[in-house]
Amino acid sequence: QTLVGFGQGSMDQQTVPMYTQRGAAERDQWLDWLYTTKDGGLGLRIARVYLSAGDAPGHHHMDRRPGGLTAPLGYSTGPDQWLWAGHEASLWMPLGARQRGARLVAFFNSPPAWMTVSGCTAGSVGGKTNNLAEAHEADYVAYMVEVLRHYRDAWGIDFEWVCPINEPEADWWTAGDG
Repeated sequence: QTLVGFGQGSMDQQTVPMYTQRGAAERDQWLDWLYTTKDGGLGLRIARVYLSAGDAPGHHHMDRRPGGLTAPLGYSTGPDQWLWAGHEASLWMPLGARQRGARLVAFFNSPPAWMTVSGCTAGSVGGKTNNLAEAHEADYVAYMVEVLRHYRDAWGIDFEWVCPINEPEADWWTAGDG
């Protein structure tokens, strides 16, 4: 096993307004503290970037963020239905981390709701079974590829690694609970 570095992730993707209201200068300072050794910075080398599936339509259990912030947007509401607008405010973290030399990990927390067994991106019913519907396994791969392609081609963010699912061994992620 080879250790390639230490990092952090999801700094802003769940709570975009908390960071974007701070302004570019303060966000740059945070990025310097995390991804450089300048002024006592940590010098982290890896940034885990949260590529959210979003909340399921009609669900609001993923809204429990500081200050009542809402869940981050997903990228797809159905086959060939893409939501590219609205993610711009969360791009500062991966762009800034990469500019400071960090390597990027694309982290998908769930397939979109329409690909799940439970119809919920928070998890399966009971939290102990696979929530990706077998009929959508190939769709999920195509979805991840399209999201990664969009990040690269439209936003100039290229990932080195991909994590396709969040905490698969955990039974606390359950449908309707988040």
